[in-house]
Amino acid sequence: MWRNEIGVAKYKSKTGDIYHVPYGIPGPGGSDLLGYTMYTITAADVGKSLPIFTGAECKWKGKKARDNQQKFIDHILSVGGYAGTVRSDEDYLKLIGAA
Repeated sequence: MWRNEIGVAKYKSKTGDIYHVPYGIPGPGGSDLLGYTMYTITAADVGKSLPIFTGAECKWKGKKARDNQQKFIDHILSVGGYAGTVRSDEDYLKLIGAA
């Protein structure tokens, strides 16, 4: 998993122009942690491992994903990835089916 920070960097060019450069994937609503989880296919499926895109939205107790964050989670789930809101290591292990 990689930390996916989202925001806008502001800088001034040598000519004095101010630029705002957005960063993060995919912009507002993207999960805090992005990556993939390895899944081993059974011998009947050739026995290879493949990555599964995983998005974990980190929240404090009592907080929930904003609408745009939930839409991103729902999209990952709709294409077969692992995604959800997590508040602990245990939540993350449940998210990827390892707990």
